[in-house]
Amino acid sequence: MGGIIAAIEKDSPAERAGLMCGDEVTAINGIKVCDMLDISYYSSSDNPSVLYVRDGKEYEARVLKTEEEALGIAFEDVVFDKIRSCRNKCDFCFVDQDPRDARKSMQIKDDDYRLSLFAGNFVTLTNMSEDDWKKIELMRPSPLYVSVHATDPEVRVSLMKNPSAGKIMEDLRRLADLRISVNAQIVLCPGINDGKILEKTLQDLGSLYPFVSSVAIVPVGLTKYHTPNRVRSFSKEEMENAMEIAIAFSNDFVSEYDDTFVYLADEFFIKTGNDIPPAWYYGDFPQLENGIGMTRVFLDGMKRDKRYIASSLNAPRKISIITGKLAYGHIKDAASLFEKTANLELRVQAAESVFWGPSVDVAGLLTGADIVNEIKTNGAFDEVIIPSHCLRNGELFLDGMSVRDVEQETGRRIIPVSPDFPSLRKEICGRNRNNKKEKVRI
Repeated sequence: MGGIIAAIEKDSPAERAGLMCGDEVTAINGIKVCDMLDISYYSSSDNPSVLYVRDGKEYEARVLKTEEEALGIAFEDVVFDKIRSCRNKCDFCFVDQDPRDARKSMQIKDDDYRLSLFAGNFVTLTNMSEDDWKKIELMRPSPLYVSVHATDPEVRVSLMKNPSAGKIMEDLRRLADLRISVNAQIVLCPGINDGKILEKTLQDLGSLYPFVSSVAIVPVGLTKYHTPNRVRSFSKEEMENAMEIAIAFSNDFVSEYDDTFVYLADEFFIKTGNDIPPAWYYGDFPQLENGIGMTRVFLDGMKRDKRYIASSLNAPRKISIITGKLAYGHIKDAASLFEKTANLELRVQAAESVFWGPSVDVAGLLTGADIVNEIKTNGAFDEVIIPSHCLRNGELFLDGMSVRDVEQETGRRIIPVSPDFPSLRKEICGRNRNNKKEKVRI
């Protein structure tokens, strides 16, 4: 099976060659393509030959382009053959903590290095075949996002219930030898891979710098469906101890390499009552998509953009902002900046996670059911802003509900907004024709 073309750029080499949406690209220069990695690598030549299927018939097109030009094609999927599934049985696996009747797409345990490259998914490297390694050696793709958790072989095998998990340092050294960059992740579990084990993990990963270019530390998340085992949630004191280890390591690393290297999830700072670190701590925010530093981005955006808050709206608006419990305080602070704006009433609401359970409090995991429950339980204005990153592909919540479903159940207009202050400000005030003239400095 090849890749199905979803879109073609206007006047691109692919369009000029006669390729169309719906065509199935099966080979380039006579080499079978199984994923976007193949497409990217083999189409980088001058004037590649593209084999494709249309209406059941096979055709070949010569695409006239330079080596630097892209084909100009978007495909329906990143992977054309079967997605590699996870072979691990981690005690903290979030997929295993889904509701038993969750939709099928939520029950997929992908562990595919190709999705790591093109979608930023974290992989464990435990299911890599020698053919996979040869392909990586040939194409040298970068960066990879790798779930490390622990470099101690016994601890990692115990955590992941997979004998192959113990050779993580061997795998990471192999990637380093190929000069492939890695962004690593540690899901930290109290009493298991924190303390001395965490210290060893950071030292081992630091020894592979700069090829291991960043390490994110995220506290384990447990839903109400978690089957009781040795994994449990952090206490405040345990969080503080983990932070002390990570920050001490970062400080030493900054002294030697001028790079923070190790980044703690925002949750550590918020739940222990510490200030969110300044922007320099996050460098170029290498793990922002993992939620690391998202609060700092919001706060800095608020500081820069608050001067453009309109002094008055052209028409009255009453808006509810629904967020997760973790972000509530910072969103509440942001909403207070709009107090002087005439014709505007804002209300910030922290939604309880009825879907996952009360221990899950991040906004990115809010579901349609959570939004509906919050509105029906505590009410809301007719316009409701929600964080857009709780939606997948901009349409569906993790529980399978759509924005339209929530609107129909609640009778409210649901407005997904990017989780940064400028986007929030523009949604609230941006409709004013005179907004550029009407601004107040705070």
